[in-house]
Amino acid sequence: MTHNIHTGSKPRSGYSDEASFLAGRAIQSHQTKLAIAAVSLEFGVTELDLKSPKNQSRHIRFVRQVAMYLVHVVYELNHTHIARLFAKDRSTVSHACKVVEDSRDDGVFDLKLIRLENFLRQAPQPAISARMGESFQEGVAA
Repeated sequence: MTHNIHTGSKPRSGYSDEASFLAGRAIQSHQTKLAIAAVSLEFGVTELDLKSPKNQSRHIRFVRQVAMYLVHVVYELNHTHIARLFAKDRSTVSHACKVVEDSRDDGVFDLKLIRLENFLRQAPQPAISARMGESFQEGVAA
């Protein structure tokens, strides 16, 4: 079994090697950036607003919660992974998903989310090198 080149530990679960892990991380980062961009456009805020920890209105916090929710629902990432991608705590992501799910009772908001979910599901995934792609596919299949 190969070991992590940085820590000497075994590769992370679900990945056959470090390259596969890094390819998976790159894809998750791309997916998160795409969700943030789509949500920013839909709700009329800047991506910088969503990434900034300072001076946040209730609206900006809610839009960030929507982005976290979409990453969870569309890309099926767990709360811990999403927390790392957004530099937040796992419990913050869990709360965000609950808030957004509860908000889906509003028909207009629900239609917005459906439209965003469909857009993100149909968006092309980033290309990764052949070597990384092969090992990433092996890691996903494991």
